[in-house]
Amino acid sequence: LNVIYKKTKRLAETDHLTQLANRHRFHQLATRELASPPSHLWVIYVDLDNFKYVNDKYGHELGDNLLKVFSTHIKNACQKFSQQY
Repeated sequence: LNVIYKKTKRLAETDHLTQLANRHRFHQLATRELASPPSHLWVIYVDLDNFKYVNDKYGHELGDNLLKVFSTHIKNACQKFSQQY
């Protein structure tokens, strides 16, 4: 039962396409981190300019692949940190 709970929790907190933590998980962790004494906390916001154009012109399959590749680069660049969203 514990295995099923952990798998369900991970699915609920992770974007299925990029395998990055989703906004819900970000809010949970940010609330927890900001409630404790200051420590090292970095927030980097990335916006893919004209991403809608990519989806509209080249299709959602290519757009999905672009997101997967981009998220892999984010994970690799930030792998020594605990969470990436």
